[in-house]
Amino acid sequence: MNNIEIEIKIRISDEIANHCKNFLADNAKFVNSSQEIDQYLSPSNRNFLAPDYPYEWLRLRQKNNKVVLNYKHWYPENEKVSTHCDEFETEIQHSDNLLKIFEALDVKPLIIVDKVREKYNFKDEFEISIDFVKELGYFVEIEYIGKSNSIEDANLLLTETARTLNLDLANRDNRGYPYLMLEFIGQLKNFKNDK
Repeated sequence: MNNIEIEIKIRISDEIANHCKNFLADNAKFVNSSQEIDQYLSPSNRNFLAPDYPYEWLRLRQKNNKVVLNYKHWYPENEKVSTHCDEFETEIQHSDNLLKIFEALDVKPLIIVDKVREKYNFKDEFEISIDFVKELGYFVEIEYIGKSNSIEDANLLLTETARTLNLDLANRDNRGYPYLMLEFIGQLKNFKNDK
């Protein structure tokens, strides 16, 4: 399933984050730890924040001296729970020039999300990340990287893995870090109504 991402993200407490780290240290392979600084943007003619449940994100990520441009489109659109997304990304050599292009095309910056991510490989089927997002706290992101040809089956496996980690699916995040950050700083309403 090229260019399709299937994942769930769940907000967790510090205590649950420690439990997950301990479980993963014993049962998964540590991949890496990194700081990721993500700048989210939206075209002025298509406000990504207008829907109740945003289903598109445009992101410029700085990580390990690299800059990567990423676009995600979640399905079903504007639904509380998504099943998967189209994901396209490419490394950028000159991010300053890209930002000038975006400015010329009236692609507006929304928010910067600064996080530290610890990534693990679990059973060669899941990439599990423990994210500490500045201002928002801890989250677990579980991405299916196995060989299933069915989005439905992959989502069932994600749910089972979340339960294995004793995660409360009621705390699932269905809107994304940029939405949560704008909400946290009290700017969400301004961007949602921006035409």
